[in-house]
Amino acid sequence: MTSVIHSLDFSWRPVADYDYEIFCVLRDPFTRFISAFNETCELYSEGVTTSKCRDITDECLRSILSEPDLGTKCEKYVAELSTAGFFDYHQMPQVFFLNIKRNIVRNFKLAVIDRDVGKVHHFLRFEHLDDDIKKIAPVCLPRLNKSSSIIIDIFKNYESDICKMYTEDFDLYNKHS
Repeated sequence: MTSVIHSLDFSWRPVADYDYEIFCVLRDPFTRFISAFNETCELYSEGVTTSKCRDITDECLRSILSEPDLGTKCEKYVAELSTAGFFDYHQMPQVFFLNIKRNIVRNFKLAVIDRDVGKVHHFLRFEHLDDDIKKIAPVCLPRLNKSSSIIIDIFKNYESDICKMYTEDFDLYNKHS
């Protein structure tokens, strides 16, 4: 999302002062989950926990992050999220940021305006972002996120668990595909 903000050179202003259309970038929940895994591993291994949304013990976090075997690391990560819930905002389902789950959005420090999925004018798909965004703005966006095929293959073993955690995201994504 940061690449969209920078590419469009957004400057935030009071909504009431401007005519506007709202767009939402939806990402395939499965590949977004993998991206969240990569981001979480990178940030937490560097000691960056500013986007933490629940407590997770240092011992549990070390158990996941220091696991040398990638398959076991992925298994521990899925197990932690499946049993104890999301501990970082990168892992949160996309629907939480569309005000479908208001109690979570209110606790998210960056949520400034009330968001409502019913007010979205354009749903863009991350996988086709260049084509989709050109329908509303003449821009070309850099593509920064790409997961390795090894991690994708590993997480396919946990696809049913991921689908359970992100049911509403899959529903929303499929509705606007």
